Amino acid sequence: MNRSWIVKTPPVAEPFTVAEMKVHLGIGAAETQWDAYIPRLITGARAHTEDRTNRGLITQTITLVMDAFPVQIVLPVAPVASVTHIKYVDTGGTIQTLAPSKYRTDLVGVPSKITPAYQETWPTTRTVISAVEVEFIVGYGAAGSSIPGPLLNAMELLVDHWFENRSAVGDVGGPVALSFEALVRHYIVRTVQMEDAAT
Repeated sequence: MNRSWIVKTPPVAEPFTVAEMKVHLGIGAAETQWDAYIPRLITGARAHTEDRTNRGLITQTITLVMDAFPVQIVLPVAPVASVTHIKYVDTGGTIQTLAPSKYRTDLVGVPSKITPAYQETWPTTRTVISAVEVEFIVGYGAAGSSIPGPLLNAMELLVDHWFENRSAVGDVGGPVALSFEALVRHYIVRTVQMEDAAT
């Protein structure tokens, strides 16, 4: 069963401001020649950390699409703050919004899951690709101060390495990779989707 997701609404801020990162890098406030470059490093470090951990660090909206309802929906990104909606294409080809009373959410567990409510079943969908859409909000908050310290440290490590090795190519390796992995490994979300479609 096809299952994919995208960031529908990206973060409106990054985990660090340019001023904060300049302090970390030991760059004076008056040294403005790096002010356009540092934000790209910050964004890259956040994206890399999110990709490695399957987490959304700053508040953002995710859209998950599937070809049909599985037994349970495992949300691929954490931490989940709320589920905005579940939509599906019914057998007549009309897009319907599933009432929240028809399903239960476990947003405490990692990964978070959605199942039919008690004595409910998933509705039957038309046999088309992307027949089911789940939109949900993830993130620790709107500011970097809400992100766990080890993840902040991991991103600072990447920015520092990339700034000091601006001409390097290839993946981060060696001691930097080991340090990064040591910082993020307890935050990696491992999702196992139950692929059996509901009947």
